[in-house]
Amino acid sequence: MVLILAPIVVLPILKILESGQFSIVHSLISLFGIVLIPVILGIYFGIRYLFEKEALVVRTAFIKSVIPYTSIIKVQKSVELWTGFRILSSRDAITIFHKNGEVKISPADRGAFLKEIHKHCPQVKLEVDL
Repeated sequence: MVLILAPIVVLPILKILESGQFSIVHSLISLFGIVLIPVILGIYFGIRYLFEKEALVVRTAFIKSVIPYTSIIKVQKSVELWTGFRILSSRDAITIFHKNGEVKISPADRGAFLKEIHKHCPQVKLEVDL
């Protein structure tokens, strides 16, 4: 991910240093890259799943989803690759269906996550292999 986004920031800066000329376009591209890289990295690496007393909280650097345990209907394997909080690793993702919609996530330890979901809300229909 970083290797893909690094040229957005590095190349314009190198061009400016090499040519000695200041360009609005180069500075805007660099600024865009400097802002974009931390945002993407924050979302990708900053995902937390918190099992609180009354709800599951899925939190990234900028997004927070609070899902009450009583509203969770079912959990199933997600087959869509380009969705969810952690897009690039969502091959092993799960979808949590609740009364207000759905959330696609890909916890590092899916088995432990599913056991914890089942512990907090035994009414949930698990359509995923532990």
